[in-house]
Amino acid sequence: KENLIDFNLENPKLWFPNGLGNPSLYSIKIELFDKDELVDSWSEKIGLRTVELINEPDSIGTSFYFKINDEPIFAKGANYIPQSHFINSKSEKDYRKLLESARDANMNMIRVWGGGIYEKDVFYKICDELGLMVWQDFMFANTIYPPKENLLNEIKEESVDNIIRLRNHPSIVHWNGNNEINVAWFNWGWQKQHNYTQADSTELYKNYQYIFQKLIPNLLDSLNQNATYSHTSPLSNWGKSENFNHSSMHYWGVYHGNDKFKDYAKNVGRFNSEYGFQSFPNQNSLNNVLQNSEGKSRTDKILKHRQKSYKGNEPIFNFINDHFPEPASKEEMVYLSQLSQARGVFYAIQNHRINQPHCMGTLYWQLNDCWPAISWSSIDYSGEWKALHYFAKRGFASEAIFVDTTENKFDLVVVRDKKIPIKDIILNVSGFDKEAFSSKNLVVQDNEILIQRYDLAEWISVGNFNNSDDKSLNIEVKFENKRLRHTHYFVEPKFLKLQSPNIQIRFAESTKGKVLTLKSNTLVKNIYLNSTIIGHFEDNYFDLLPFQTKSVIFKSEEDLKDFDSSISISSLNDLISK
Repeated sequence: KENLIDFNLENPKLWFPNGLGNPSLYSIKIELFDKDELVDSWSEKIGLRTVELINEPDSIGTSFYFKINDEPIFAKGANYIPQSHFINSKSEKDYRKLLESARDANMNMIRVWGGGIYEKDVFYKICDELGLMVWQDFMFANTIYPPKENLLNEIKEESVDNIIRLRNHPSIVHWNGNNEINVAWFNWGWQKQHNYTQADSTELYKNYQYIFQKLIPNLLDSLNQNATYSHTSPLSNWGKSENFNHSSMHYWGVYHGNDKFKDYAKNVGRFNSEYGFQSFPNQNSLNNVLQNSEGKSRTDKILKHRQKSYKGNEPIFNFINDHFPEPASKEEMVYLSQLSQARGVFYAIQNHRINQPHCMGTLYWQLNDCWPAISWSSIDYSGEWKALHYFAKRGFASEAIFVDTTENKFDLVVVRDKKIPIKDIILNVSGFDKEAFSSKNLVVQDNEILIQRYDLAEWISVGNFNNSDDKSLNIEVKFENKRLRHTHYFVEPKFLKLQSPNIQIRFAESTKGKVLTLKSNTLVKNIYLNSTIIGHFEDNYFDLLPFQTKSVIFKSEEDLKDFDSSISISSLNDLISK
């Protein structure tokens, strides 16, 4: 017989996602006594929050967004896969390092992909602590399941076990039935490929509906009341433009299709639960699996072995050629592949965020790797951040600056997650040697509006800056307690007239790690700081404006006595100014 105990908590502190409030947790403990003897005890940390999925018809099409504690939330994050093929090889320390990297990149949601595993308890515990919302797939992906009684019983028991095990975690805000099975059934030609008869197809899809639209949601209703659920991801396919008005979307026109990065601007889903592009892992990671003579050519067998996509490495090189100079070495190949990936995904993030409330979520594919691979990840197998992770940190910031040049516009867009007042906006167009050509102060608009657009088209046009290859637009936005800077260029990176820089560097100690302070006589684009010591730079792949200083902290658990001599600096200037 079930015994329920009611109790009240006065003025509770609610659990909020990262960046939107504190992920407050309460310790709860229950002890069972037989007279004066303690027989058993149970304790757990819980968070108090409400969650709703708003997935319903609206003026645009069909919405898809989450409300946490009655507030609409724009989801920012990535898809997570197992951290290793050897499932039990990762420690709590490994889990914490990876998830803290997600938190530090201003993410507030992680999707646990349905082709992986139900993660260990420690994964969800850390997500609870960090304020990382979890979109939890049930572990079904990319295949149709036959109506076999033994299999259905296993599916039921597996689902029950994991719902009960995980249901008390406040971080889990959504359960999703499967990855891409429904969209595959209707779009990938499985019926013809596997010679299914009409009767076969009817039986198989009827079983799909039973598992994902009856069995699992009914189990959630009985075991985890008020849980949000969708039967599949995506709910809408990217093949038609109208579909971007409806529900969740996996947009793979870039990479799996023939679309270019610019097409992210016109293909914005209501909730983008997958999209992405590939790059090489960091040089340290690549060197661990290459001999000195290997990997110098794009056709080397070892590079093909590290690539498991059916498209091979050619998409990476094709997109490098679209935006950057031709790489002349293994190091340049790695550097430019990461810049290309970062540039593309950042542009997707930009267009997702500036198109609120049409779009209310952006989860790129993918956060991490399960082996040292050429892949879509923003953190490589060794745990080092790739360029994408640094770009995502900027794109996901609570206050972010974007420049929208689509549809013949030239708009400055300031996006905020909270109503933090803007104090001032200062613009200047300058040459790469700091010569100022034009400056402008913008009149700040209504600070109650979270997304503010400022039309710069006339100012840019009058100054004849539209196709400038030796000038940049420098933007500074001042808030109450911080200032943001952003630099925009008027042509593709490979056409910029960058000069060979003279970079001065100073080293210092701090309680947080080593501090590097940089200064240059000319603009330096996409500075890449590399150390042979495994660690983490708090910023990287950044632009250094002329005669301005930039300080960066490096953290590592290794001995840093030889850190100064371990550093190398490269930039896009090195490739263009040859």
